[in-house]
Amino acid sequence: MERRLAAILIADFVGSTAFLQADEEGALVRISSVLGIARECIERAGGRVFDTAGDSVLAEFRSPVSALRAAIETRARLGGGGEHTAEDMRFGLHVADVVADGDDLKGEGVNVAARLQATADPGAIDVSETLFTHVVKVSSCKFETLEPRHLKGIAEPVRVYRVSQSADRHVYQIAPTRDEPAVALRPNSVAVLPFRVTTGADEDRAFLADGLTDDLIHELSLIRPLFVSSRTASHAVDTNDPTAVGQRLGVRYVLSGTIRKLGDRVRLSIELSGTRNGELIWSERIQRPFNELLDAMEEIAARVAATVSGRIDHAEIGAARQKRPENMSAYEFYLRGLEEHRLSGIYNSHARQAIGWFRKAQEADPGFARPLAMEVCA
Repeated sequence: MERRLAAILIADFVGSTAFLQADEEGALVRISSVLGIARECIERAGGRVFDTAGDSVLAEFRSPVSALRAAIETRARLGGGGEHTAEDMRFGLHVADVVADGDDLKGEGVNVAARLQATADPGAIDVSETLFTHVVKVSSCKFETLEPRHLKGIAEPVRVYRVSQSADRHVYQIAPTRDEPAVALRPNSVAVLPFRVTTGADEDRAFLADGLTDDLIHELSLIRPLFVSSRTASHAVDTNDPTAVGQRLGVRYVLSGTIRKLGDRVRLSIELSGTRNGELIWSERIQRPFNELLDAMEEIAARVAATVSGRIDHAEIGAARQKRPENMSAYEFYLRGLEEHRLSGIYNSHARQAIGWFRKAQEADPGFARPLAMEVCA
């Protein structure tokens, strides 16, 4: 038997016993239809159904984000009108090290997902804290924090989060009865995928990667000839394959990269790829002192603009530049504040921490305007 880390989704048809007692044949047809929709959504998100139990499906995913996407799409399609409703199913999601026995998965991780599903309300998508920590920074969903739940057969109580139904159509724009149409590739278009943090950095620099990604998206969006995919759309993509990103977002180019900060120096590895055939257009490694980081970002924006639009419009890029902070510590404090601000819809403590970082940025550089604006937002 093999062990592996997996995201587990278990979805169950609600009230099957009562339906079967009232109209057995009609209930079986309806259950089969609902489970068929769930299976389609699971397979579309890259999952594998490893077991069925009459009125439920058990699925495995390599990505927690993909598992969450499958659950949301299933619920949205059921609630999109017709004979089904969003309350026809309930979902439990968990990430765990599981035992693979042939095509089947076993272990406590599967049991946790099953218990979460069994104790969820109709139409609810309940996820464990373990899965929540994997998806919270890369998903645009809103989560409701529930009381720790004592699950049958599980020794310790499990912290549970519930996915808001506002994500079903607003975030993912899911059509209830048809597949997503193919998106035409827009001219002069680019998507900036979230920067990754390399191993071996002196500390967790996720806030720096997120902040630089957002700044680069903003810089490029101010250059008029370019169409730049939004941050929400870029973060919702669960693949780094340029061709798949292009089909999903309708862009001709994809910019991706990694960042590593060691002491007072920053190393960036940047790649620009075409989405028609996934070809690498150019790649570059940039190593600079941290206080020259914004110069590097402007160089990247200029080179992307030159490639995507076929020319560099220096006037446009010059007009797009924002006032730089005189103190790069202020910029780092600002990025830390942005990271906390994105989590402020989950806990109020994140909003308080964000305000604290924005105020530190203002103290470090009173002429840097963005922290003041973000303090108002926070």
